[in-house]
Order: sequence, then C-alpha cells, then structure tokens
Amino acid sequence: MTYLDNAAATSVCLRAGEALRAGIDDMQANPSSVHVLGRLARESIDGARASVARALGCNTQSVCFVSSATEANNLALLGAADAYGRKKKRIVTTTVEHPSVLKTLDYLEQRRGFEVVKIAPNRTGEIDPHEVISAVNEDTCLVTMMYVNNENGYILPVRRVFVAVKKQFPHVITHCDAVAAFLKLPFKIRELSADLLSVSSGKVHGPRGVAALFVRSGVKLTPQIYGGEQEFGLRSGTEPTALILSFAAAVDFLTPTIDKRFDEAAALKKYFRDRVAGNRDITINESGECSPYIINFSIKGIPSQPLVNFLEGYKIYISSGSACSRGNSKNTAISQLSPKTASWAVRVSTSHLNTMHDMRTLVDAIGEAQQALLRCK
Repeated sequence: MTYLDNAAATSVCLRAGEALRAGIDDMQANPSSVHVLGRLARESIDGARASVARALGCNTQSVCFVSSATEANNLALLGAADAYGRKKKRIVTTTVEHPSVLKTLDYLEQRRGFEVVKIAPNRTGEIDPHEVISAVNEDTCLVTMMYVNNENGYILPVRRVFVAVKKQFPHVITHCDAVAAFLKLPFKIRELSADLLSVSSGKVHGPRGVAALFVRSGVKLTPQIYGGEQEFGLRSGTEPTALILSFAAAVDFLTPTIDKRFDEAAALKKYFRDRVAGNRDITINESGECSPYIINFSIKGIPSQPLVNFLEGYKIYISSGSACSRGNSKNTAISQLSPKTASWAVRVSTSHLNTMHDMRTLVDAIGEAQQALLRCK
C-alpha cells in the first residue's frame, strides 16, 4: 500500500497508540473527580497540555482541548464574535480558508449581521498581504487566516498580516488555522502575533477526536458548549483523557524532528517534480511558497476522480481534494486555474513514513494512468 493522503488523516504513531491504550486501561476516572484516581487523570491531562504548549511555544494555561479542528475553529470564531463583535461588526479573512472557517463566517454574516470581507488570491494564486491589511479598519473585531492551505500547500502571509494589523489596530483579535502547518513547518505563536490558533491531533499521527485551541492570555471567548466548566470554562464536557494523552505523545514524538522531516518531505517533492518535469501534460498547481508536504497537480484530459480511482486499483491512495469539501466545489486556493485544469487537479500529501520508493511507485502508476485513461476517451 502507498498511502499519500496524509493531509486528510495520518496513521497513529506507535508512541501515540501505546499512550492511547494506557489511557484507556489506567485512566478510567473522570478528571473532575476529587478522589485520587480523578486527581491522577487531571495531572496526566495537565502534563499533556504542557507537551502541546511546549510545541507551540506558549503558556500551558493557553491550551484548550476540544474534539476537532472544526470545533477549535468554531469556538475561536463564534467565541470571539460574541465577545468582541457587539459594536465592531467587520471580520476579515480569505477565500481559501477551510470550510469550518468559511461556513462559520457565512453564519455570522447571514444570521448575526456581521460584515465578512473575503480576500481572494491574485492571478498567481497568492494572497496579497497589503490587501488583507487594508481591509482592516476601526470597525473590525477579527482577522482569521490559515497558515498553510490544505489543498495546494500554499503558505499564507500570516505573520506579515497579523503583525501589521496588531501594530495599527491592537484591539483586533487574530486567529490562525494552523492545522496543516503544526509540527510540519517550524513556528512559534509569539512570532505570528496570533491571539487564537487551531491545531489537530489527527493530522500529526495522533488519534482523531481531539484537537487544541491556543487562547492567548487576556483574550476573551464566549463558550459555545455549556455545562461543567471544564477547559478553563471554555469547553464544557468530560475530557477524553486517553485521546489527550495520545495526542501529547504524538506531539512529543514529532517535535524534535521538525527540521529533519521538513527536509525529507522537500526531497520527496523535488523527486516528484523532477520526474514529471518532461511530461507536458502534467501541471504542478502551486502558488508562491508552499509546504513540501503537499503536491497539487493536474494531468491534462484526466478528471480527478477517475485518476484517484485508477490509482486506488494499484493500492495508491491520493485525494481529489479536501475530505471536508467532499461533494462541494474545490477550494478556491486553485481558483486561478482554468476550470478544466481545476477539474483535473488532485492532491498528494506525504508524511515522514513515505519514501522515495513511494514516489517512484506513484510516478510510474501515473504514466500507466495516462496511457489507460486517455486511450479510453
């Protein structure tokens, strides 16, 4: 099997799997219980919170555990809009955000009376930071930008925008969806000037069902789930101890090797680009600086889904787009492409488990797909 859909989901690493099993077996008590077993579960969660905080470069008390990146984004946007949007009703974002951001902002615009300004990519597919900064004014309560686009790997100018916005409008809350960047690109929150930042376990070889939202000290969020006041009162509900411990184990496993894994991913991407460079029917769909972990490309004349299906027959697994956009049009990160080229676009996303052999297998299978699928037309 050649698994190349890591932007959708990653396998659970050995260390995270062991932590998950240990958590299930040994941490059956509710972390809010006052007896010794409850206190032990609470201490374990606090230790896991410290691991995530170290990786992000923030205070332990700034890490709030939630169920998914979608929930993290919803809590950040809805919570900030409730807390800061009573008089200031403008929100600035881009058109290339994840559906969990764009659909939440659509709700705020259509049902809550907010003005949402969405900055689209330019002709080269890049977001102009000056255009985003210029859209922010005294009536703005929130700016939200993703760090890395999950469709084509484009690295957005988050730091440049957030630093400039904070300098001119200190009251504006800044949120970053960093799911596709966390533990892949080296960064620290303090360098981004982010007030809120979302990360996910399932994208970093931890289990699905747990994620985290960084909330800078002093930033107010209105909770979206009410109950027992867990997670500093931001997210009620009994914490999933085993999932949180497993998430932290994956973080501890990956954190020391960010630079090494980045270089390895870059080598895989370069190999792919070099191998297909002479094929005039293959286009690499990139915009500006991109993550080495994501390769978006189109094969002339072959729609994305038939190509995905063909490769699946060879036990090669890639994606025709974001799993969260299934059934919808493709992400506007590739909106600068012609409609035909966009309809041919597919995504390959790697992890540290992928090898040069995987890339050779992919390229060879692509050649066979061209012969087979184009012959059928």
